[in-house]
Amino acid sequence: MTRLGGPKLVIGEPYIDSRPFVESIKNIPEFHEYVPSGGTISPSHLDVMRKKGQISDGGFSMMYYIHLPIHNKQISRIPNSTAKQVFAKLKFSDLDSNLIGDGVEFDGRWEKTRQPSAFEDLEELRFKDILPEDKQVLDIAMRTVRGGCWYVMNNDSYKTQKYPVNLLKEEGFIFHLSLNGSNIFMKSIRYKFLSKGQGGKPEFVRI
Repeated sequence: MTRLGGPKLVIGEPYIDSRPFVESIKNIPEFHEYVPSGGTISPSHLDVMRKKGQISDGGFSMMYYIHLPIHNKQISRIPNSTAKQVFAKLKFSDLDSNLIGDGVEFDGRWEKTRQPSAFEDLEELRFKDILPEDKQVLDIAMRTVRGGCWYVMNNDSYKTQKYPVNLLKEEGFIFHLSLNGSNIFMKSIRYKFLSKGQGGKPEFVRI
């Protein structure tokens, strides 16, 4: 629930960006520090890894990512203005509203969280505190720049919820997000994503 003077979370507009995606790595003990989200690395870290001989130019490709920003619009920097233990749940359906993966509910994955291992307890990665006048970003889906199907981007993709449960159709999909936390009211939102919307460009439609 939201207390008086507490956080004011606002769900922003989804967007797409592209980043390098690590495909092959050799002997990188600090790998988790370089991989903030979904296998992606920043250009500066990519240069560092090249110079150290940890990755070759053929060791990465570009991926498209769909992101959803979550803003805390509260301006009063008092202790209870921070949104505590915020977490997201996602469900997906195709453009005809047929549930994907038998209606599996996915834990939302926060951008810039470290890469989980296959045997790691993912509980701590589900939650994020959002400071006043700050934002955190959720990873929604990913695909290669070469095209093809989209895939749900979440922590559990590394464990049990793998292909084909996390497979989304190339032409687009609908996602339903619910957002909750220890000191906020639950918020929910639905978007239809079209790979080729108006003018043949990707398009998000709130529904």
